[in-house]
Amino acid sequence: MGEGLGRDSLGKLIRGACLGAAFLALSLNLPSCKGADERSAAPSPEAGVAVRAVEAAVEGRHLEFLELVDPDFLETVSRETGMARGPELGRALSIRFADKYLPPGVLELRRIEADFVADGAKGTAFLWGEMVLEGGNVLELSREEALRIPVLKRGEGWFVDMLRG
Repeated sequence: MGEGLGRDSLGKLIRGACLGAAFLALSLNLPSCKGADERSAAPSPEAGVAVRAVEAAVEGRHLEFLELVDPDFLETVSRETGMARGPELGRALSIRFADKYLPPGVLELRRIEADFVADGAKGTAFLWGEMVLEGGNVLELSREEALRIPVLKRGEGWFVDMLRG
């Protein structure tokens, strides 16, 4: 009665607390559950549009890619080519975008970091990190080697500027 915690109980309590603290520390450092990739902290809206455009182009999500391109540019291209805003136009512009801004043979974005430098209603998104290329090779780009994707503001949103760059 009233003897308090015994040596065995105290040891178990300390081990349990240490395990709990270790589990908490590990869980706070896990990547998000967005998929198998390791995304960095959420980029700014300006840089985020470039990241999403690269992902959509690489993954063949052509309609999603169209949503990220300057609407004025899309209107002009659609009018001049006679192509409606649909999968065919999205595919053509995704390929053009990839040829212009991405390293050849990119199959997957493994880890991407992004930054943005503004110049009024225009700017440049810088993307770097790890990309998987055809053949399974991994391309690591440093901040100094970053992809440079031009973006511009239309209304309240930011879009890829396919005329600049």
